Amino acid sequence: MIEAIKEGDNRFFVVRASRVLQMPEGMRGPLTYGSFAKVYGETIIEKEQEPVIMSSQEQIAEFNKLIETNEIGKDKQEEWLKKTNANADSWSDVYIRTD
Repeated sequence: MIEAIKEGDNRFFVVRASRVLQMPEGMRGPLTYGSFAKVYGETIIEKEQEPVIMSSQEQIAEFNKLIETNEIGKDKQEEWLKKTNANADSWSDVYIRTD
């Protein structure tokens, strides 16, 4: 987790929690693209984006079959959908994402 701090006219970042070796907790630096890219790795930041398909159509079909077999009600499914924070109306909307 990175916190942005404004001190006068300057902005800084402070690493509050991290799993990234190059950015240990407590690290501080100017909040600019250049300084952040230097620390984190410009090649990582500039890397071409690749779409990720979270589940195949077959996996979604199997999931829906399990929902039906186990008689999971609409209320429970809506509760689960809300927990995904995906603003989805169906499981297909949650699991098939390529954007």
